[in-house]
Amino acid sequence: MKFPWASNSRMLYKSPPPTLLVSYADQNVAELKKANGKYLFRYLEAFKTLNLSPLPGLPQAEEENSA
Repeated sequence: MKFPWASNSRMLYKSPPPTLLVSYADQNVAELKKANGKYLFRYLEAFKTLNLSPLPGLPQAEEENSA
């Protein structure tokens, strides 16, 4: 698995709803979205395709995290 993220990653914003996109190697690999007053984090299909390690403190790729 590839690690760390920092050297080849970037973050973008899009709306509506407010969404933070996490990119790696010019592909969106995760997103953090605010919906119904809660934040939902999920890994996108490219995350699995690129065989990346989960971000520290966030769930594995098979799970979703809402706060």
